[in-house]
Amino acid sequence: MASLLSHPLTSREARESLGDTLQRFRTEGLTAEPVTFGAQRKPEAVMIPYEAFEAIAPLLEDLATAETARARIRAGGASPLSETAEALGLDPADFQ
Repeated sequence: MASLLSHPLTSREARESLGDTLQRFRTEGLTAEPVTFGAQRKPEAVMIPYEAFEAIAPLLEDLATAETARARIRAGGASPLSETAEALGLDPADFQ
């Protein structure tokens, strides 16, 4: 996998090879190498098989949630866990 990630295609090359890439993704599934591409070979985007996307989608959602939480904490908008538990009608002692 590292070889393709370290040698990105130009956007034009990626576009021109799209049919071949899709066929390879269909054939190889999760084991297919991703395709990295961007303007002037600068890595800007990655194509992966849809099966791989489905596998990592929950992780991407977790990362987005974590970033939102970090931003709220930095902004001072986060409340202590005990207050959140009480607001949900839970007893904080149950979680100790």
